[in-house]
Amino acid sequence: MVAVFQLGRNLTSHVGIVHGGASASIIDEYFVKVVLPLTANGFAVTANLSIKYLRPIKFQVHERIVDVILECFVTNVVDSRKFTVVGALMDKQGNKYCTAELLVVVPQKPL
Repeated sequence: MVAVFQLGRNLTSHVGIVHGGASASIIDEYFVKVVLPLTANGFAVTANLSIKYLRPIKFQVHERIVDVILECFVTNVVDSRKFTVVGALMDKQGNKYCTAELLVVVPQKPL
């Protein structure tokens, strides 16, 4: 999956830097979405998320929006209910802000 996001200044924690939690939320939500078409019932949950932050997502002085690209794909499937997804958030030139790995599971029992 490839997705493009335009992040606004309301997502900053330090002046001009997007909060790492905002990046984590985007990764969590969209890494799970890439798995849903592969599940029997279209439902799955995050079991584990690991993020390596490489550099901050920064706004230039007069920028109100910064473009961020998410790229992710499934690398492993176990028993049709456990999925490993890897990917990254990056700028338009492909320079990575962070990389991540997510373990997504389909619950055996309804939640």
